[in-house]
Amino acid sequence: MEGILTIFVFLVFIIVITGILNEKVLKISNNIALLIVSFCISILLLIGNKLDLISNDFFVFTSLNRLHLDEILLEGVICFMIFAGASKIQFTKLVSNYKSISMLAILTTILSSMIYGVLFYTVSTVFKIGLDLATCFLLGSIISPTDPIAASSILNKLGLPKGISSVIEGESLFNDGIGVALFAFIQNIITNAKSQNFLWLVTKNISGALVIGLFSSFILFKLTKKTKEPNLHILISLMNVSFCYVICEHFGFSGVIASVVCGIYFSYQNKKCERWKKVVDSNNLYIDFWNTIDELLNSVLFVLIGLTAFIIPINYKIIWIIPTAIIVNFISRYVSVFISGVILGDDNIPNKYSIKDFTKLMTYTAMRGGVSLALAFSTNAFLNEKEYNIILNATLITILFTTIVQGMLIPVVYKGIEEKRNTKALMKT
Repeated sequence: MEGILTIFVFLVFIIVITGILNEKVLKISNNIALLIVSFCISILLLIGNKLDLISNDFFVFTSLNRLHLDEILLEGVICFMIFAGASKIQFTKLVSNYKSISMLAILTTILSSMIYGVLFYTVSTVFKIGLDLATCFLLGSIISPTDPIAASSILNKLGLPKGISSVIEGESLFNDGIGVALFAFIQNIITNAKSQNFLWLVTKNISGALVIGLFSSFILFKLTKKTKEPNLHILISLMNVSFCYVICEHFGFSGVIASVVCGIYFSYQNKKCERWKKVVDSNNLYIDFWNTIDELLNSVLFVLIGLTAFIIPINYKIIWIIPTAIIVNFISRYVSVFISGVILGDDNIPNKYSIKDFTKLMTYTAMRGGVSLALAFSTNAFLNEKEYNIILNATLITILFTTIVQGMLIPVVYKGIEEKRNTKALMKT
């Protein structure tokens, strides 16, 4: 308990100091600032340790090494973070863009994983990085799903049009089910376990999550309507998302998608009875609670991701892994989104974006986060130490690059696209 409390105090200290520094000096997205600061702290700790200025018994080392980040993320906080993010999505926008969201969540994720695997394997063979083709496909399934937490926490502050924003967030929220199913399928191949049909895995993952999420949310929202106590509304929503996540994970369904369903359902029903909610919860305790949870857990997540840099051993092939992970991820994402855009056609692309502009925007806004990191950590159970180390290095590099570099470039890319569109519109008139 003392170790957990110690690391919590350390995390909150970083969050507070970074928040003040960002407000006064940096003036960038707070989550990007948290990732940058925590990563820099990791580098300083590593240097201090190598120079014998900081011992291996330093409380940060010992406390973080005792934490099981994959369990904390996948079995702890992620369901609440996704519920909070899904609650902010407009249901009508989600429905109106279901074709593009479905295409991106399913086809783009699968294509990106396959392209990533082939390209990474090619580089791995040339520079003798040390991964076989199946393990490269596994890495592709870890990297390809965009992270709903990273996306929603950063994109909401950029002022993107509601149409394109709902597509980005919708894809991020739903593609994890495809990514996890693909991950499990490739894992079965690598471990020579009883092979399962990929389509069956996807169907089971998604349909099971939908049924459990909708049924539980329907029953528990009925319970919400029976009480006028806002604190009970909060507790019922907490019970709903955590119950669905636990049940889904137990039966092999997607707990992430179930959390999305719970968040969207409660948000939609709250909107329908908005006048009643204003009467029984005039101080907006329910909304304020979930906004606070969203901000707090997001901040903790980004700090933890930055701090993992000093608990992951650096692979001796890192000089090749860094550019490979970045370039291969960008190419695989761009090509897979472009193919999906062509299949969708101009009529189904939101905000009347061209396929080229849509592909560019969806590539730059495709950030990775806690889900990818948790999947990477879970490979420790069946990969050898060398392969596991490469997977962790490549995943962390991709998360850092997509969140920090791409996250900071999104406003520039978006502004460039809009200026070009406005110029074309003026020329037509």
